Amino acid sequence: MGQGFNDGISCHLVMIIIVMFVNSSLAEQFCRFQQEYLTVDKFSVETCKKCLHFIPDKLFRSNASVMSKETKEEFTQYFHQAYLGNLTKTEKIEIILYVEKYLEDPDDGRLLEDCCSAAEICCLQTISSESTRSTDICPSTWDGWQCWSEPGETGMLSYGSCPKYIYFFTHGRQGTFSCDRQAERFCTEEGWFRRGNYSYEWTNYQTCSKTKDIIKWEYTRLFFYFLSVCLLIPAIIIFQLNSKFNVSRIKLHKYLFLSLLLFILSTIIFRLIYFLPSLDPDFSEDPVIQNTWACNILTVLTKYLRLSNYAWIWNEGYYLNRLLQNTFEDKVAFSFLHFVGWVVPAFPTVVYSILRSREEGLYCWAYPSSNIWFEWVINIPGLIVILSNLFFFFNITRILVFKLNIHQINEPYKYRKTLRACGIIIPLFGLQWILTIYRFDTGECYFLVIYNVLDMLIDCSQGTIVAFILCYRTEEVQQYLLTVIPTFTNNVQQLNERNEFELKKRVQTQQSTDPTSFTNMSKE
Repeated sequence: MGQGFNDGISCHLVMIIIVMFVNSSLAEQFCRFQQEYLTVDKFSVETCKKCLHFIPDKLFRSNASVMSKETKEEFTQYFHQAYLGNLTKTEKIEIILYVEKYLEDPDDGRLLEDCCSAAEICCLQTISSESTRSTDICPSTWDGWQCWSEPGETGMLSYGSCPKYIYFFTHGRQGTFSCDRQAERFCTEEGWFRRGNYSYEWTNYQTCSKTKDIIKWEYTRLFFYFLSVCLLIPAIIIFQLNSKFNVSRIKLHKYLFLSLLLFILSTIIFRLIYFLPSLDPDFSEDPVIQNTWACNILTVLTKYLRLSNYAWIWNEGYYLNRLLQNTFEDKVAFSFLHFVGWVVPAFPTVVYSILRSREEGLYCWAYPSSNIWFEWVINIPGLIVILSNLFFFFNITRILVFKLNIHQINEPYKYRKTLRACGIIIPLFGLQWILTIYRFDTGECYFLVIYNVLDMLIDCSQGTIVAFILCYRTEEVQQYLLTVIPTFTNNVQQLNERNEFELKKRVQTQQSTDPTSFTNMSKE
């Protein structure tokens, strides 16, 4: 069982003991749920059933995706033995394992546990007896997802923070995209607002939805990816067409650009075909949940191309470091670099694919495995590249500073030039990824938003930055473009003039041969 369940059970045991103590000492106490005052034991069972009811069917395993009423009842009763029974900690863990087997992802079981625990806490906060029940028009209550511990004021909206466990598809990490979302509940003169013809009280949780925010975020990400594509393709063409760029340094840049381009294109295709449709709540068949072989292949291809991009970044660091250490000797064995760049990444990709297909072949493998070692198969090569290039960076900086000192160059502009060269190396070596190398899943909401913005800019702008630094800002490319663009413009202009001349000639020919034309009639 996942570590999250052990931690969650430990955190909730204290509250469970408190609830059991209250149950034994105040047997005739009541808590409010769905316009009814229920005994504490009855409240505990009914509220957790409702928590289970709210979990989307698509989160259950395919062989139990639409659970029957009897199955859900059995499922809930087993779960509540952990709250109402005198069981040992080991027995409680076994019951949670029983719950887990129905779900695709173990984290969803933790969300269910959090919801049931929140209901228990709400009961403690709003507990009352027959004689002390609230006479308020809008009394304190549990609405099925959240506790409204304070009575509502007539004609006023009450607000409550959106609980983490309602964000099923991000497993409670609701601080990822936006903060300060609040649910709304309106108090009328007849009591809590009831929507339409429904008999039950209604809370507006639509304000908690972050689907639109996530979709906007994804389109922003795609915009930066498309920008990288628009800069990388011309850069590759420029390096390929001009023979004077046929040197080792430019070849290396070209293959780096190609690996980046292929990775970005595979990522764009995956997000457009699979990920964005999976975010749409109105989409009947979630393509990620369907877990087709095409989706799995595309995920594996994307992971391979990401590792290939890492490998070519390492090749850049290795080549530049070797170049400076060998007195600017511009010779390199490209067969070795091709092996590192295209072949080596295949090994961890194959191992990862075998592991995921055998144990966790869910969700197109698009989400990280609950087994952290599976993910390290992919993450370790990237980490090795960053650490290696960090060493290359410091060694290159040391060599450049040493050369300045040995020649006793004291001009400030020389040092500024060296510093600027070192700054250019940072994105070339992928060292900016150090800022987001650790993935934060928990923490303050605004911190997570800042982290994710930074992560998006660093990841999605890599192609744009590298293409600009290594291609468009260099004097060779600028001179080449200054030569090619006027020539291209002149050729286009001459082509337009030729087409215009041919068009006029055809029109004159048609007029001279057409007996009904105005010119022939005027002659007659």
